[in-house]
Amino acid sequence: MNIVRKSLFRLALIAITSFFFLPARSAEQQEVPIIVDILSDSLNIVDQPEGMAARLLMKVAPKEQARHEVSGPHLVPGFRVQVFSDNSATARNNSRQREMKVSSRFPQYRVYKRYAAPFWRVRVGDFRGRAEADQAAAAIRRAFPSFAKEIRVVNDRVLVQD
Repeated sequence: MNIVRKSLFRLALIAITSFFFLPARSAEQQEVPIIVDILSDSLNIVDQPEGMAARLLMKVAPKEQARHEVSGPHLVPGFRVQVFSDNSATARNNSRQREMKVSSRFPQYRVYKRYAAPFWRVRVGDFRGRAEADQAAAAIRRAFPSFAKEIRVVNDRVLVQD
């Protein structure tokens, strides 16, 4: 019985002392959601093509949407040359190095580095046709024989200008 009283006394003492050490919140110090706190000290810049906001905000009926002509850059089915794909612990750094090598040697092609768990992939170009992608893959193989076995043409959504 004596042990129970001592335990209750200690518990009450802890509760009372912790109450006095809690920080008091005034009406001005309301709790701010974490996302607001994170975004309040940072500068966020959104770089979007002209007219993107209008297209995103436009409400189009399904029948009208099918007839709507898209002008400017947009994604269509096509091909890219994959020059790197790995899921090892060093894959992120290796993909960055591969991206820099290919982009410096072939500045005429856009290089895309993508992470889709658990793989890091580096892909090159925006090709509408398979033959054009095969020619680019052959040129990249000749330029980089050390990773020629990894180079392959893959289906992807490619960026085209109309």
